[in-house]
Amino acid sequence: MQLCSQCLSLSLAVLLLTAGCSEGESVPQEQSAEQQCRAILLELAQTGMVDSGVAVLIEQAEKLAAEDPGKQKVVDAANSLMTTRGTKAVRKKAEEILGML
Repeated sequence: MQLCSQCLSLSLAVLLLTAGCSEGESVPQEQSAEQQCRAILLELAQTGMVDSGVAVLIEQAEKLAAEDPGKQKVVDAANSLMTTRGTKAVRKKAEEILGML
């Protein structure tokens, strides 16, 4: 009986050690600057509300422009969102910037 309980304990230990170690699992990849900009802009286009996400948008747009100087217009447009008033205007501006990506 003692041998059986030792086998059970060993089996349980192996099961606990291997739990979550599936081959199919992958580590989430970090989003690119463009993906992050796109996600924030989609949110703005839906809500029309300027929030702290705009600061992140500007930061990511600057990274994007550092990689591709042609994307400086995205930085400029993202900065203009800070002074855009009204949900319709914010939505329109966000959609406009999405088109620049």
